[in-house]
Amino acid sequence: MEEIMKSIETYKNRFLDELETIDRYVQYMEQNFYLQYKKLEVANELVKKFDLFTECQEQRKSNQIILKEVQEKIKKALVECEDKINKSKRIEIPEWANDLRILNDEYGLTEYLNPVYCDNDSDYIEYLNTVDPLELKLKIDKLDEKNNYAEFHSEDYKYLIEYMKIIHNNETINDLENTYDELINFLTLYKIFDSENPINIYRQSFILLMTAFDATIYDISKELFINNFFSCVEKLDNKGKISYSDIAKKGSFESMALDIVEDSLSKIYLHKLLFIIRDSIEHFFVFEGKDIFVDIIEMVKRRNIHVHNKGIVDQQYFESDIKHNIYNLVINEYATIDDDYYIKAYDYLKLMMINIS
Repeated sequence: MEEIMKSIETYKNRFLDELETIDRYVQYMEQNFYLQYKKLEVANELVKKFDLFTECQEQRKSNQIILKEVQEKIKKALVECEDKINKSKRIEIPEWANDLRILNDEYGLTEYLNPVYCDNDSDYIEYLNTVDPLELKLKIDKLDEKNNYAEFHSEDYKYLIEYMKIIHNNETINDLENTYDELINFLTLYKIFDSENPINIYRQSFILLMTAFDATIYDISKELFINNFFSCVEKLDNKGKISYSDIAKKGSFESMALDIVEDSLSKIYLHKLLFIIRDSIEHFFVFEGKDIFVDIIEMVKRRNIHVHNKGIVDQQYFESDIKHNIYNLVINEYATIDDDYYIKAYDYLKLMMINIS
């Protein structure tokens, strides 16, 4: 018995560790979203209306609408950005640029024609297209008290201007590509917190929680059923027969019981297994006087439709020996998994596992 309890404690702690790991991931994503979502410029006014941590149901509904609208604006901006990129052409730096002293960093003349330092109010590329090389030389010579640039002629400035056109063109494309990547990242970020999107963080984390719960319940059930073999074996509904020679081959009752339990568990879905556990161990689903069995069954059913039917309620969701449809879902409705539902699942599964002793 002591060995069994040690095994159960190991399974229990493994699940609780997994639970905390998943929740830390959720909290990290929430914090990352909180730090990033207001930086989206293409939907600035909409973003200002979004309240991530609100408890007001009306605001939560509004949040979902905002998430959809923001995603549409991002998609539109992506199309426009991609169109500009496709219409642009990167220009290779010509070989003559390697031999021109006027382009050397030590002179700083490329920086002088940088848009940041250009004192011309017109569009930068228009300025480069219209500036006269000789006028540019005279202007710079006038500022050059130490005659650092005296060696350069108007022809050198012509090449300088041409070089800066190429640099500006390529940097513009770089900026467009960076903007496109940022928009993709923002779109992913907003999808992660859209409760109707398959990749939303609460849906994915809930599925991970239930997967870990599923495995842990089977592991713990095996130990409990072996320890309470005769009271549990008939509930496993195993119709198989064992001959005397088969019993003899097992070598011990424990080995025989282990084989029967493992074989039986391999044929039972989690939903049915939970009913067997409830009938065998009364306190398993009761915490501080509250019976959470119906809630757990609903979570199992919801997990199943999200894994097998993209979250759309089907007839299998309703098939159970207990009335578990506590949210009054109907056929073809999308069973949302938002932060509230995830938190409830996290809390209930944690309470249930702590309750195992």
